[in-house]
Amino acid sequence: MRFETLKDLDIIEDCETILEYEAVFYMIRKERNKSTRENQTLEDVYKYMDKHRIAELREEINKEIKTKKLKIERMENKKKREKEQAEYLQKIKEIKEDREKRDITQIIKEKALSWGENGLLKERFEVKRTFSYINIITQNTNNIRLFSNKMAINHIRRNNYFKYEIGKEFECELIENNIAWISQDETSEVIRYFTKNKETGEFAYFDLIDLIQIELGCNFLYALREAMEALNIKTEEEEHRNMNVRKYVNNIEIIEGIDFRFMLQYPNLYKLIGKHFYILEKMNTIGIGNIRTKVESLGNDAVFFSSYQYIADFLNIKSKTTVANAINMFALLGLITKVENSNIPSEMMDRAKKEAKARGWKNLITFFTIPLYTERILRDAEAMAGRIIENKITISNISIKRVEDAFGEEIAERVYGNTKKNTEKIIEIKNYKKNGEEQMLKSFNEFCEFDRLY
Repeated sequence: MRFETLKDLDIIEDCETILEYEAVFYMIRKERNKSTRENQTLEDVYKYMDKHRIAELREEINKEIKTKKLKIERMENKKKREKEQAEYLQKIKEIKEDREKRDITQIIKEKALSWGENGLLKERFEVKRTFSYINIITQNTNNIRLFSNKMAINHIRRNNYFKYEIGKEFECELIENNIAWISQDETSEVIRYFTKNKETGEFAYFDLIDLIQIELGCNFLYALREAMEALNIKTEEEEHRNMNVRKYVNNIEIIEGIDFRFMLQYPNLYKLIGKHFYILEKMNTIGIGNIRTKVESLGNDAVFFSSYQYIADFLNIKSKTTVANAINMFALLGLITKVENSNIPSEMMDRAKKEAKARGWKNLITFFTIPLYTERILRDAEAMAGRIIENKITISNISIKRVEDAFGEEIAERVYGNTKKNTEKIIEIKNYKKNGEEQMLKSFNEFCEFDRLY
């Protein structure tokens, strides 16, 4: 065999050949004899080579063979793992896509707003018109008391109030010919009602609040309150809300029910603000629509905010000054209370600023509470109305100065609250402009008189 390169030889398959080559290279390096390198055959060199050196070379080559085999094995294992992983991911993708195609939960939530003629996708399956969430839950005999509605939501979702065992299949109470079961998510611990069509594989899942929304066609908060009532769950937040709702309803009924008896019982009050009771009613309406958490309250009275411009626009009143004056008069009478900004929680203040920006309110936001209109509140308002009339203050002329002169600085601060300094500044600017215009007119007249004489 003549001398040739090793580049095309495989260490595993051509082991013996490589060994012969290595023997030649060894002898060449040892003898450094050019004629030997050119004329001797591989077989001759290998034949007379030292046996001990041949063993060493063979051991070195075997090590290389093992190394290469290990690399090949690792590479093959890597390719195998990559292939298995790709197949697994593809399978997961297919399962996910198939699940998404069969998952009609959101479709039902969006379409099933009622059990009416157009409700709950009749073209896809037959809904049991006898369905009622009351029939699929257990009656809770314990009186559960929690702090907030958020805690109530978590409690309802993480406790099995369905009358069925978790994981056990049963005939679906919601959709004809479907099977159903109750399942609990391992991560979120949320318990849901699953329903599945045995033929098509379409399925949907709902928590108890979802099912109430679907049945009643109501919003989330109403469904939550229905669930809380059905499960005998009470929260301080909800009790606070209910108390304020009753208060506002009472106040609105009093305002709407003003009659001859009211005029006889509270003549000064009626004379002073009778024409503007509709603004007071609107304030109570805004209040009832903005009852938040107990944190956003002073005592038991919920705090809400509004803009004079918003009220004026809603009531189609051209001048917001009329609204502002009327509200200032209500505050003077004790029928509403303006809340100092320093008493407002930072989160509520941030929310108020964001809403003001979104609604385009340019003037300052004012925070209010409204008391329950009891006989005592109305009698006190009647007495104050008499004093206001004596001081010749009306809704059209009410001002900080008039209120301060008649009732003192403390009352003026209570009535005008955060707007006092701003109102005073506006009046100062208006007076400055007015005085400036009068001075300009005076100078102009003096100039005309001078021009006429000379």
